[in-house]
Amino acid sequence: MPIKILIVDDIAETRESVKKLLSLDGELSVVGEAANGEDALKMVKKKKPDIVLMDINMPDINGLEVTERITVRYPDSAVIMMTVQGEIEYMKKAMLAGARDYITKPFSEEELIGAIKKVYRLEHRKKNKGAVEQVGRGEPQIVTLFSTKGGVGKTILAANLAVSLYNMTHKKIILVDLDLQFGDLAALLNIMPKQTISHLVQETGEMDLELVESYTVKHTRSGVDLLAAPLRPEYAELVNSQHVEKILKILKQSYDYIVVDTSATFNEINLTTLDLANQILLVKCLDLLTVKNAKIALEVLESLQYREKVQLIFNKVSKEGGLRIEDVERTVGATVSHQLPVEDKVVLNSVNKGIPFVLSNPTARISQGVEQLSWTVIKKGKKGQEKKGFLKKILHR
Repeated sequence: MPIKILIVDDIAETRESVKKLLSLDGELSVVGEAANGEDALKMVKKKKPDIVLMDINMPDINGLEVTERITVRYPDSAVIMMTVQGEIEYMKKAMLAGARDYITKPFSEEELIGAIKKVYRLEHRKKNKGAVEQVGRGEPQIVTLFSTKGGVGKTILAANLAVSLYNMTHKKIILVDLDLQFGDLAALLNIMPKQTISHLVQETGEMDLELVESYTVKHTRSGVDLLAAPLRPEYAELVNSQHVEKILKILKQSYDYIVVDTSATFNEINLTTLDLANQILLVKCLDLLTVKNAKIALEVLESLQYREKVQLIFNKVSKEGGLRIEDVERTVGATVSHQLPVEDKVVLNSVNKGIPFVLSNPTARISQGVEQLSWTVIKKGKKGQEKKGFLKKILHR
């Protein structure tokens, strides 16, 4: 979703020039304008903007007073002051009134857009932190991403989901690459592991947490750990389903979220992973062949009694594809939990630089979509714990 902005300035030419600057960035959307303080308050109530660009000098109620009222009445709307006054006293007054930042006229496109995105990002993190604290800690979650077709962006989603979960919770997160022949998670994170899961399973001693963690590598930029796939396809044969079961169970002793990427097939290793998963994210794209495969995959998962823990995720969604989500839901007989938009440029830059887009471009629509998915994963983990606790109480009466 774009960042919603309200422009408040008594000079029409200023509002128009600000609007033109903002139109240069596709992540920003001007939802309204106001020429005075009273109209600004009405527009904030009606439009619920993320950011209010507020001029200090206003004809009726000055910008400082309007800012204070917005801060008290509508705390979800953050105010950035616009002023020709460079004096420090004005800036102090603006901050005391509740403004999150200020920019001095005349400002450049880079200064304006940079200030908006910085404030939006900080406010968003603050809200998410509070929401996560309310949810609390649940049972460690194995979150398995699965698809019956390649090319749907599953691996890219796995990497970004893990980083997003870390940003939101600051818990222990690990990525496990079980696309054993052609796993790409290490490359996506710009990591060159010397040891992988195929080295781990060749250890002769008893497998325990200390041993497993010694084969993981830290992605220092995000704080997420990685247990990488084998370096060559032929080494995949060294890993079997018993190894996978033991590793995942051991990881649950130490990690809050184990995000698992898988290959696009119902093989024995994937079936073991799906069985152990607390949550299964079935990743699909909005094309006819993938939708057909989604229906079959859901039927198989239902026959395995995994349906209750499946979320259907559609990636690379655009209006130009010809298929509507409502039609897809009717065809597959399931609700689409999340839709992630097409943002080829953002994703390609992320892949080529080896930096997850939730870090390199946190305000992009796809980054916001992954953040919403992360929030769902967190809430489902907590609900699963509550349900388990409730059943336990009943059984022990």
